[in-house]
Order: sequence, then structure tokens, then C-alpha cells
Amino acid sequence: MLKAAVHQWAFGTLTRCPGCRALCHARRERGDGYTAALCHVGNRLLSSLHHCVRTGRPYQEHIMFPGARDGVMGGQDEHLYVTFGREP
Repeated sequence: MLKAAVHQWAFGTLTRCPGCRALCHARRERGDGYTAALCHVGNRLLSSLHHCVRTGRPYQEHIMFPGARDGVMGGQDEHLYVTFGREP
């Protein structure tokens, strides 16, 4: 049930969130299928929600997707440690 909800959430963000769209396109260019790329976006969103609930901070797209600009996502995985305040 959670998997279906996250999948639907990720799908809905592709037209509204430039960072999610850029991440999905970047994963597709790496060779992921559509479903796998959408799953990756959903996992990123779920991680972001967990971070917001845990820290009490509001969601900020420019923090979760710092490399997303004009549909280009560069180094989309490297910023996770910075976003969540951990060292690599």
C-alpha cells in the first residue's frame, strides 16, 4: 500500500517539481527503466519527508534537489549527506 502511494506521489510530482523531473530524466539516461526511475524519485521524496518530520523543518526543493536547474540534474546522489547533515 505504501509502495503504491509513493509511486503515485512520485508520478504526480513529475509535472510540478523540476527537481523530481530532472532526477527522473537523469536516471533514465543512466539506463534505468521508467518504473525504476520513478521508484528512485519516490524514495527521494520519502527520504525528504522523513527528514522534514524528524527535524521539524519545512520541505525546500532547492535543498533536496540542489543540482536541478533547467531540467539538468548533475550529481544527484552526492548531496544527500549534506541535505541530512551527515558526513559522507
